[in-house]
Amino acid sequence: DGVDGSGVWVRATDAEVFLGNRSEGERLRITAETVTEDGMRRLTAIQGLERLEGDLPRPAATVVPIADLLGDRVTRLYGTVVRVEDVTVTDDDPAPGDGDMAPTGEFEIADGLRVDNALFAIWPEPRDGTEFAALGGIPTRANGLDKLQPRGDFDVEYGPARLVSFGPERTSIRGGITGVPINENFEPLRVRVDQIAGGEGIPIEAESDNPALVVEPLSIPPGSNEAGVQVTGNAEAEGVTVTVTLGGESLSALVDIEA
Repeated sequence: DGVDGSGVWVRATDAEVFLGNRSEGERLRITAETVTEDGMRRLTAIQGLERLEGDLPRPAATVVPIADLLGDRVTRLYGTVVRVEDVTVTDDDPAPGDGDMAPTGEFEIADGLRVDNALFAIWPEPRDGTEFAALGGIPTRANGLDKLQPRGDFDVEYGPARLVSFGPERTSIRGGITGVPINENFEPLRVRVDQIAGGEGIPIEAESDNPALVVEPLSIPPGSNEAGVQVTGNAEAEGVTVTVTLGGESLSALVDIEA
C-alpha cells in the first residue's frame, strides 16, 4: 500500500564493481541480486550501476504512527522514508542492543522506539522529556532492535525548548560592572537548553531576588544551545538568587557581588 515495500538497502561492501561516491538525489539503475535479512530487503552481488539522473529532490516522508514502526508493518517500511509526529524522549540512555556497547548515543521515544545515530547524530543529545514536533528518517533493524535512522538536521523538527542546566551553583562579580559572573574555577554563569536555537534565538526569562543585582535581557543566540548570563552589580551583596524560566520550568543559582 503506497510506500510499503518500496525500500531497499544497498551496501557498498556487497558490490563486485566500484560504486564511486554516490550523492543524495541521484537516480540509479543497479544490477544485483536481492536477499532478505531480519526482514530487510537488501541488494547483494552488485554487478552493474548506471547513473540516470541527479539533483533530484528528497522523497517526501510518509507520516506513520509509532506503532507501525514497532509492529508487523515495519518490515514493509524498512528502507523507506517516514516521519513520526509529536513525540517525546522517554529514555535518553537505553540499554545497548545485541552486539552494541554503552554509551550508544541512541535514545527512545514513546512506546520504546529507538532513534539511532548511525547516519546522523542529533546534537545536543536529547534528554528525557525533550519534545519533537516531528522526527523523520529511515526505518531499519540493527542490534536486534527496530530503529529510526535520521539522515540529517532536515529530519529533525523540535518542539518547545526546555532548560537543561543553569550554573555553576555559585558565582561572583565585582560591583559597578556589567558582565558574566564566574566561580573560583573561572567558569562563567551559563544557561543551556535542549536544542539549537533557530534564527530568532530563544528568549529566556531571568530575574534577581535582590535589587542590588540586575539581570540583563537573556536569549540563546541562533546556532547555539547556551548563553552566558550577564548581570550588573549595583551594591555589595551575598547569595543573590538568580532564576531563569522557560516554558514553566525554572532553575536558580547564587551570585555574590563583591566590593
